[in-house]
Amino acid sequence: MINIKCKTKLNWNYKGFEYSLAANAYTQKDWNQTLITRINQCSAIIYSKSVSGGADTIRMNSKIFEIVKSFEYYNLNLDGKLNKYNVIVDDMIFDDVIYVYSARIVEDPNYNLVPNKDDVNKSFVVGNAKEIKKYKRSLIAKIEILNNSKDEI
Repeated sequence: MINIKCKTKLNWNYKGFEYSLAANAYTQKDWNQTLITRINQCSAIIYSKSVSGGADTIRMNSKIFEIVKSFEYYNLNLDGKLNKYNVIVDDMIFDDVIYVYSARIVEDPNYNLVPNKDDVNKSFVVGNAKEIKKYKRSLIAKIEILNNSKDEI
């Protein structure tokens, strides 16, 4: 199984609707829609670390993909995208994890810019290999899914 190193880690509780103050307000399918909010939060964090936009890709295994397919506005038949995100199904990813990242930077082997630490205006400079690796990790977020019984999904 793959565990991708990243800086940002958030949780999402698969059974969170059971603990809501308005417990009768949600069904499991309704609650699953809140996962896109968590994905968008990860994208916003990535955006704040990069001047080139937020996340563009989400990567998960086929078990978690079943939740994503239940999203109200997800339509695999059209383009395989979830809103603005490319969806990658990878069964080498653990059953309780979604990775959200900026593939245009993270997966580009020629990308060599890092934030200039001395400039508050967020300019970028050419970095060394260690700085580039550290910066790319900051553009990956991990959502850990709590209470997701493999039998229930």
